[in-house]
Amino acid sequence: MGLIAVVHCNCYKEGKTKAPPFAPELLRIDEHGSVELLSPYNADTFSKFHRWQESACSHPRMGLADFYLNYFGFRQVQWALSTIDADSCRAMRKIMPEDQMQWSSADLASHARRELPDFVELASKIESAFLIESDNGNVLHSYAPAYRGVFSSGQSVELGIDMQGFFIAQSDDEKLFRAMRFEQTLLESERTHKSADGEVEYRDLETGKSVRIRSAISREVNPGVRPMLLEISLTLARGDEIPREKILPPFCQGNGSRSRGC
Repeated sequence: MGLIAVVHCNCYKEGKTKAPPFAPELLRIDEHGSVELLSPYNADTFSKFHRWQESACSHPRMGLADFYLNYFGFRQVQWALSTIDADSCRAMRKIMPEDQMQWSSADLASHARRELPDFVELASKIESAFLIESDNGNVLHSYAPAYRGVFSSGQSVELGIDMQGFFIAQSDDEKLFRAMRFEQTLLESERTHKSADGEVEYRDLETGKSVRIRSAISREVNPGVRPMLLEISLTLARGDEIPREKILPPFCQGNGSRSRGC
């Protein structure tokens, strides 16, 4: 699931498109720069309109740019904006869609783009939680407040991380397991690799407490090999820990831009 950001071209407005295969009086340019079909119209005209849009000008679907935005990263940006100084990054706050569709002017999009360096600097000072592999420091997951920290759900349990550590939960109020440093052991490795429902043991390295469930953080462990060691790191959300492309949606200049859910 994600968002699609679209920037429309001005080709129809400037007379640079092919003639439509129906009466041009049926077309209009709306307040956002998008070419739309006036109602009422029949199914045949609707089909012709969409086929015409595909190649009406040199821009596919009459768009200067079309970006797919990861929804997880989008929600992380929303969270960061809610955490930093409320008077900062005002254009970014305005441009972020609140529902399934939002239009923004080219001027606002351009202003938001100029705010990105400040946003990155401010977001880098937010403390967050990261699930990392102890042996090599690889970041597996970062805390996602919008999802209550949950990064995996299935087999009647949820796996997640928050500022108190890694957790396994059956509900918001019932945590089966919590730990800051722990190990994961695949007790039925072959089954886990094939169907993801093999038995897995989690053991707190500080208290020794353990729990067995049928959900794994990672399947990259074989029988007889030492368990995967994992830990929670509470640190600043530095750019090298959260790749910029995962948290920053592109904001583009053009005739107009919109973001829509898909």
